[in-house]
Amino acid sequence: MLKIINNWTILFFMISILSCENSVEPNNEWENLDCENLKTGIINVNKEVVEFEINKLVSDLEPAVHSNERFGHEENLNLLINRLNTQCNEISAELICYACIETNPPQSEILVRTDSSGISVKRVIDILTPGNAALSCVRIHEYYNVEPFYYDSLSLEELYQLIAGKWEWTYSIIMQRNIHPPDNRITPETAGYTMQRNFKSDGQVDFYINEQLKETHSYEIKRFKVLPSDKGSVTLIYIDDYPAQLLFFNPDSIMMGTGWSDGIDEYFSRKSE
Repeated sequence: MLKIINNWTILFFMISILSCENSVEPNNEWENLDCENLKTGIINVNKEVVEFEINKLVSDLEPAVHSNERFGHEENLNLLINRLNTQCNEISAELICYACIETNPPQSEILVRTDSSGISVKRVIDILTPGNAALSCVRIHEYYNVEPFYYDSLSLEELYQLIAGKWEWTYSIIMQRNIHPPDNRITPETAGYTMQRNFKSDGQVDFYINEQLKETHSYEIKRFKVLPSDKGSVTLIYIDDYPAQLLFFNPDSIMMGTGWSDGIDEYFSRKSE
């Protein structure tokens, strides 16, 4: 009788072990998140580091598309934010918007906060939100604490009026993966010169260096939908025949660049007369 009891005990023990093994999550890569590395990447706006760490958190977040959820990632965005807030005590995250950047596929934005030597740091992480694949991090950039500015609703004529005038270059971010902070950030101080742009109503833009006119080019602003079904549109500015993304953070702050294709994003502020 004792032998039978022992056999049953051994069998029960083996079943318990197998049950525990089967209950382990099939993908727990996100538990290997390096919070210190991510925090450093956020502070330095290091795209490569932030992508590497954030993509640990989203590699298992596949879409659940249904009739009321075109891209199937709304709950996944909430899960990503929860993982960030749970795993990293010195980083807080919240959703800015879901599938709101009208690229193809669309992108969502997450606001992250951390601390650098007692100074509060805010950055925005762009998350690719495809309807046929897992989420992925594609970009990190500065956060601009301004009132919502819905320039996307402005007509092309209003955009031409808005961009008209003189602009002062404040800094540029090189978005190539093999260039790391601080080398990916260029300012007038590090470059040793200033740059200005003067957009005129006749479709011409003057390029200045150190307030000296160097070149004059034609420019044109265009809007188009990536997909016919898209609600929003992409805004590009063509300098001669070369396109760049045009983004107004507010009426006096703009970004023009090709960071979406590993190029350079240039940031300007309106120049006071």
